[in-house]
Amino acid sequence: MEMMNFTPFVRYASDHTTDIGFHLERAIYDYELIFVKEGKMRYIVEGREDICNEGEIIFIRPGVNHTLEEVNGRIHQPHVHFDFYTMPDSKDVKVSFKKLEEMSEEDKRHIRKDIADEFPVCLTPVIRLKHAYTVESILNDLIKEYIGISPFKELMLQAHFCRLWASLCREFYWNQDIVSYKYRGDMEFIREYLSGNLDKEISLEDLAASVNISKFHLIRLFKLFYNETPMHYQSLLRLSKAKELIQYTNLSIQEISEQLGFQSIHSFSRWFKSQDGAAPTHYRSGRV
Repeated sequence: MEMMNFTPFVRYASDHTTDIGFHLERAIYDYELIFVKEGKMRYIVEGREDICNEGEIIFIRPGVNHTLEEVNGRIHQPHVHFDFYTMPDSKDVKVSFKKLEEMSEEDKRHIRKDIADEFPVCLTPVIRLKHAYTVESILNDLIKEYIGISPFKELMLQAHFCRLWASLCREFYWNQDIVSYKYRGDMEFIREYLSGNLDKEISLEDLAASVNISKFHLIRLFKLFYNETPMHYQSLLRLSKAKELIQYTNLSIQEISEQLGFQSIHSFSRWFKSQDGAAPTHYRSGRV
């Protein structure tokens, strides 16, 4: 994502304290950052459970069912809902408290495309902060601006959010070495498994389970190491292997498609053209 084109829209911001027994299950249309100022919050998404402690942030993505609940009493939780880009309907979209399956088709049209992984940082569901005071201070400024009535309010909200996001990006950048060290072995295992199983249809869920992390976390980490998502990485390897077999062996296209795990020569040809823009026979006839 080009930061020079970064035009965030702040939808809602509040300095809120939950009631005793707080429990919320829902999916949201946009993104949300929750700063846990006091207390502990449990965050459950896609079967993965995290505990967010004081001075940490929960990062919630659009269109994914999740659960938020207290651990041991009230939670003081300043938070902000936002879009990364201001869009024509940004002002019309509200904050959601429905589960995904409770939303109408009209509701679902408000769900933002998840583009968070386009940032060159590792966005984890719970963000551990080294400089919590800085992030908290900027978030407080943003909330004060949101509830105020000063002129050029939207411009100031955008400026405050840019400061907030820049501070979080710095946190991610400084933590990269720690993340890299912790997960290097797991990501190398995934890479080798993909490389050695080009003939198999591998699901993201199975890959994530093999290293005991969520599929969102796997995508972020794999991109951090190899600049590609796991599935796209396997497609690139498959395409490279297909071209090699077409150009440098006498195997038929049918045999190559079977060797790479395709059910038919037709599905292989469609996939090949979608990846490369040319039919497999182009490489065989021209021996490019």
